[in-house]
Amino acid sequence: PVLPPWQLQADSNTPHQKPPGHSGSTSSKSCLSLQGCRSGICRLAGIAQEVRFPPQSAIVREGSSGQTFYVILDGAVSVISPGWKPIRLQAGDFFGEMSLLDGKERSATIEADAEVLTLAIARPDFMKMLESEPPMAVAILRELATRLRTLDETHTS
Repeated sequence: PVLPPWQLQADSNTPHQKPPGHSGSTSSKSCLSLQGCRSGICRLAGIAQEVRFPPQSAIVREGSSGQTFYVILDGAVSVISPGWKPIRLQAGDFFGEMSLLDGKERSATIEADAEVLTLAIARPDFMKMLESEPPMAVAILRELATRLRTLDETHTS
């Protein structure tokens, strides 16, 4: 898939280590593994881990502690929260940022619709990334604002 320039790449410094709180399989690849690698992705090659999740697995669970941010590289997931219609995220989308930003529990369960390939980044590295990569921080904030407005419009209509 074609990725926006702010997205992450796989970890080359800590191969075969899983970020806390997930049960998917990991692999280590260099930045060169993605065709059309953009400079923002390459700069983050040392902090993200490629993680694959099997179909129908829960990647994160509502109410659990959030320790990892995910970017979907391939496949799709469903965002499930009681009282709301499920939302589908696919390649190029991300999740897990809210819990990392405010330190509170996960607000929804994220389930793999089929096999899903993600890039995962642990909380300390996520926070460093926000400070060192302003374009990525702005893109994440922009998406959070879009999601909040969509929920607000859905709730009020």
